[in-house]
Order: sequence, then C-alpha cells, then structure tokens
Amino acid sequence: MDNKTKIEQLLEHSKKIANQNPQESYDHAKSALELSKATHQPLSYAYSLFHMAYACRVMSDYSRGLELAFQALEIFEKYDNAKGILKVSNIIGIIYFYFGAFTDALDYFLSSVSKIEKDSDANLESSLYNNIGEIYRMAEDYPNALMYYEKGVEICETHSLESNKAVIHLNIGEIYYLQEKYEASYDELMKSYTIVMKFNDMINQGEAETKLGRAMQMKGDYMAADRYYKSALDKITRVNNKFYLVELLMEMAKFNEHTGKNPLNNWNEALEYAINNKLDNKVCTIYKSLSKYYESNFMYEKALTYHKAYHVKEKEIDAVNLSKRLEILSVEFQYFKEKERTKKIELLTNKLEEDVKIANEELNHLMAINTILQKETLIDELTQIYNRRGLDRIFINQINETGSLTGVILFIDIDHFKTYNDTFGHIQGDVCLKVLSENIKAIVGDKGFVGRYGGEEFLCFIRVNSWQEASTIAEKLRTVIESLSIPSSEELSPTKVTISVGGCFGRIDSTNLKHCTSLADQELYKAKDNGRNKVFVITLG
Repeated sequence: MDNKTKIEQLLEHSKKIANQNPQESYDHAKSALELSKATHQPLSYAYSLFHMAYACRVMSDYSRGLELAFQALEIFEKYDNAKGILKVSNIIGIIYFYFGAFTDALDYFLSSVSKIEKDSDANLESSLYNNIGEIYRMAEDYPNALMYYEKGVEICETHSLESNKAVIHLNIGEIYYLQEKYEASYDELMKSYTIVMKFNDMINQGEAETKLGRAMQMKGDYMAADRYYKSALDKITRVNNKFYLVELLMEMAKFNEHTGKNPLNNWNEALEYAINNKLDNKVCTIYKSLSKYYESNFMYEKALTYHKAYHVKEKEIDAVNLSKRLEILSVEFQYFKEKERTKKIELLTNKLEEDVKIANEELNHLMAINTILQKETLIDELTQIYNRRGLDRIFINQINETGSLTGVILFIDIDHFKTYNDTFGHIQGDVCLKVLSENIKAIVGDKGFVGRYGGEEFLCFIRVNSWQEASTIAEKLRTVIESLSIPSSEELSPTKVTISVGGCFGRIDSTNLKHCTSLADQELYKAKDNGRNKVFVITLG
C-alpha cells in the first residue's frame, strides 16, 4: 500500500468515527499528518489538520480547533484548493458559532456559500445553509432561519442527502415549536423521524423521539408523549450519550410535573449527569427549574438554595465564555499577525488586552462560590453528613478514581423510630438523629464515609479487608449506639434506642455497586425480621 492510500484510509476512518470517538479520530488524523509531512504531501497535510480541527470541535476544544483550522486554511489558500478552503471555512464558522461570535460565523458561512460552485459539493452546501439557519435561529430571526433551512432541504432533496435532510427538518420543527405552532412542529419532526428510522442511528432517533414526546405533550396526547419518551430513553441509554440523556431527562421531568407526577427523580438524575459531564448550561437550567419547582411547592429554603446556585453558575458560565473568547482572540491575533493584516490586528488588540486578568480572577471567585453551593446540595441539612445525592456522588467519584473499592456497605436503621417521634415529638427526634449520625461518623472516621439515606436510615461505606473485619465494625456501631442509653419511651424503665444493621462486604465497582447496595438492604431486613438490634453481613458473591 502506498503512502497516499495510507493517508486517505487514516483520514477516512478519522471522519467516520469523529462524532462517536473524537479523541481516536484526532489520533488517526494526527498519524495522517505525520505521514503527510514525512512524504512531503502538503494538501494531505492540510486535510489532516482539517480533520484534527473537526475532532477538536467535537471535544469542545475550540481554541485548539481554531488554531488547526487556520493552519489548514493557510495551506489551502497557498495552493488555491477551493474545496479545502470551503471545508475549513465551514469549521471555522462552526467554532465561532459555538462561542457565540455569530457575526464572525455568519461571515465565514456566507463567504463559503458565495464561493461554492453549484452542485460541486451538495453535502457541504446544504450544511452551510443549515448552519446559517442556526445562526438566525439563535438570534430569534425565525423568518430568515426558515428561509435558509428550506434552501438546505431543497438541495438535500435534489441530491438525496437523507441524513442532512433529517437534521434540517428537526431544526425546522424546533423553530415551529418556539413559535408555538405545535402541529407544524410535529409534522417537521415526523419528517425527520421517518428518515432516521431507516438507518441504525440511535442518537438521532432518540433526539427525534425526545422532541416528538414534547410535541405530543403540547398537543395533549400524554400517552403518545410517554411512549416517545420511553422509546427515546431506551435508545439513548443503549448508546450511552450523556448529552442527549440529560436533555431527555429534563423533558421527562417537565412532562411528569405537567401531568401531576413527581419530577424530582428525573431532575436529580439529569443534574447528576450534567455535573459529571461538565454540561454547565444544562446544570444552570436544572438549578433554575428545581428552584421554581420547590417554590411552587412552598419549600422556600430549598428553592432559595437552588436559586443561588443558578445565579452563581450563570455568572460562572459567563466568565468561562469570556475566558474562552479571549483564547479565540489570541489565536486570531497570532494568525492575522503572521498574515500581516495590520488593521485586523489592531481591532483584535483592542478587544484582547484589557480583560484577561479580570476575567480569570472573576472566574476563580465564582468557581469557589459554586463549589461551596454545590457541596450544600450534597449535604443533609439536619445531620450535616451526606444526603442520598451526596452518597451517590462520592461513590461514583471514588470508584472512578481507583476503579474499585474493597470494603463493606452498611445500611443502618433506627429501631421503632416512629414510636420515638410519636412519644417525644419531631424536634427531639431531630436531636436523636443528630446524636446518632455524629457517633456513626466518628466510628467510620477516615476509613470511609456516611450519609443519611432517608428518614431514620443511614448508609455508610467502610474500607475493610475481610468479612470478619466488616462484621466486627458493624457490631461496634450497634453496641456504641446502644451504649448511649437514649431512652426510647417515657416508661419508668424505658428501653434504649437501638439500631439494626445490614451489610455487604466485597470488592465494589461501577458494575456491581447497585447489586451490593441491594444485598446490604436485604441484610438489614433480616436484622429487623429477627427482632431488631441485630447485625447481618453478607459477602458479595
């Protein structure tokens, strides 16, 4: 196989996997780049830069992507390669679009459209019209957005570009939804859905079903909406795309709230995925929605917590965007400096110099505040140990860090706590919960972590190396709580407050965490069924 064929194969594979595995795509394009350089093939070198820039765009590494794209553009211009110029100009426009630099993006897109020869690259031309439509949609200029979308559809129909056509119909459906033209929106979404169902494209099918569910909800057909949402959940879960999963969970939360069901499971799951995958705009939206939900249910303290988190996250996003825009300006500055375009340099210098330090200082301040607020949402207000969401988070973080945890998961339940509350009242019940949580936390120490799982139930993880060690520490928890001699009634010789403990010992990882937790819960029920104030611990099989 000659070098040119090797390069073509590397770039073809890079293109094929870019959206599913952008890092691998980047690595293949880089291999093509190195081979192109070694064999003195400048145009192949430029196309390698283009594919690396595309992979950077998918990975949201925009400043690096723009730098690579400018390098490719310079080579294509030197060799007067029209196709290469158009392709890389489109990527530059897309990067500007994601930064909110809509004017610069529009300049590149319109310039590319004016240069493209009719029918020379219908795929690129239809994509350009779609991208221009997206800019007008973001600017809420819906008539112009629809005009450019329709031009894109016309090209797709002429050249049988089904995938591009499906994307554009989805975008048109979004315009009609924003205009509250729900029937028209549904029709466009169905056009897209009909196309994507012909292909084994789970992501686009899931996205279309998410939007169809929303459309059916607005039409009042809740059964159809529910079917679409469940089908979308199945598809998006199978491909494990967290971005679309967060979007779907958010829509399902709104649907549940709209139909009188509890939306919190969906909101909290969406928030967890959004935080873990650094989808900051989604995090911001979810905070705002949770604040509104709690306010509407008269839970003002929680509403205020999420309201504060929303505003801090919003400011953090603004600061991050400013910082990234400054990075982009720096890349532009270097490019135009090398091109000796003095006037452009002067304009960029005026935009660039003053705000870098201020932006970074503000960003650091806001991120520190947001870390504090985020911690507040993971801590139980009464006991000041982890809440259930906090437990989920710390398990995920520690397993991600080390791959697995060897130790015991313990469920702890206060025996007959309802009777205790009925006897002494909820205020004294809160005092009891605080005392027990402090003692449990002290015993666990730095060997693990503990949280309030719900009501009078606690969950803790403790690093131990054997079943015997796990059973011993579980028994210690039981005896220490019993030795506190907290009266459980107002009788002359009252019984003491005791706990039942169920545990599961073993090597815990992301594949068996849920199963291990379930086994510990089952052991807790054995302890309660055998008279309470007992300890049962099983080994993970």
